Formats: sequence, C-alpha cells, structure tokens
Amino acid sequence: LAALIIQRLSCYEENSTKLLDMGAISLMVSIVNNWPKAKLTLACIASSYNNMCQTKAITEVGFLDTLISLSDSLENERVLWSASAFSCASCFPRGRTMLGHSRWVIPCLSTMMRSGCTDAEKIQKHCAITLCNSLSVHLKKRDVLAMIDEGTVQDLIVITVLRVNDIATKQVLAKALFNLLARADTRPELTEQDLPYSFIRLTKMDDRELNMLCVRVLLNYSAEVETYVKSSRK
Repeated sequence: LAALIIQRLSCYEENSTKLLDMGAISLMVSIVNNWPKAKLTLACIASSYNNMCQTKAITEVGFLDTLISLSDSLENERVLWSASAFSCASCFPRGRTMLGHSRWVIPCLSTMMRSGCTDAEKIQKHCAITLCNSLSVHLKKRDVLAMIDEGTVQDLIVITVLRVNDIATKQVLAKALFNLLARADTRPELTEQDLPYSFIRLTKMDDRELNMLCVRVLLNYSAEVETYVKSSRK
C-alpha cells in the first residue's frame, strides 16, 4: 500500500521534493530489500523511481543498488521504468557521476538491452543514453579490465553492432564505445578486444554520424600508430 501511495504521489512533479524530504527513497529501498518477490509492489517502486528521477538527481544510499535489483526482471513495464530511471538519472551531473563510478551499472544495462521485453527498442534506447552518459565519467582502470575479463565489453560490441536495430540507438551506443576508448590506460586492452574494428563494422549501416565516429576513431589511433605497431611486432 505504501509503495502504491508513493507511486501515485510521484506522478505529480511538485511532490517529488516533498517525497524526498519525507524519506520516501529510504522507505522504498527497505521495501525492495525486504520483499524481493512482491512483483506488483516492486513495479510500483520502479515507476516511482522513474517519476522522481525526472526532476532531480537521486543519490540516496541504497537507491542505485535497488534500481539495479529492480531492473533484473522479465516484466516489461518494470524493466522499461527501470531503464527510463537510469536514463533520467544519467542526465544530471551528480547522477552521472554516481552511475559512472559504479562497477555494476554497465553489466546491468547490457542485460536489459538483451531482454526480450515487448518494449525492447525503448529499453535499448534508455540504456544506450545511460551508457553513453555514464562512460563520459571515467571508470577506474581495474573496473574496465574486469569488464573485459567478464566479457561485458564484447557483449556491448555485439549489442551495438548486431542486436540493436534502431539507427538512433546505434549512434548513441557508438558514442558510448567512443567514450570507453577515451581512457589511455586501458586503450591497448580494449584494442585487443577489437573495439576499434566495431566502428568499421558500423560503417556498413551507411549512416553519416556512424561514419564520422569511425573516422574520428581512426584519426585518434593514427596519432598513436607507433605504439600499436610496436605492440603487434611483440
């Protein structure tokens, strides 16, 4: 009942700040942690998170962990609301920093983009926006290397090149991969994963923006060509 009341109140923009001040996030975090199988209740909370993320960055303790937990579902609306909440949160500087510094956000987004939900294209679009914004905040080197070891980077490449059909979403995902390549200290490892080649594969879409990104990637690599030539000789 409490989750339903919060969900109804959160539909009105003027209530968001009041709900935050009243500790609504802490209450919802507690509900998610204590009743993980209450499907309707969890759907209400996912909707509330989405509504409240539209106007302000939510960084309260437990919010991100429970949002990740809520996204782990096959229920269409719950996954869609979770993806939208991620997307909205990533549009605020504080929210972007919170997401970008979390080790578990990117694998979570990858899983949602592979979901077979009815609104798969909308979910993929929200996740692509989140991914692009989150990767504009540098992850720690060890986290990027862990993503490589766990296959998350390869998964993102496959999703970008093969799984996503919408051109606009492909463009955003390509920008996300471009942001990932921006780190000099993990670029050699990402290169070994054929991440640069994924941009060449995207040129087959014959899209101007994707082609321009590919050119920028190749141009950036040309400035470091000696590094990679020496590496290939070894």
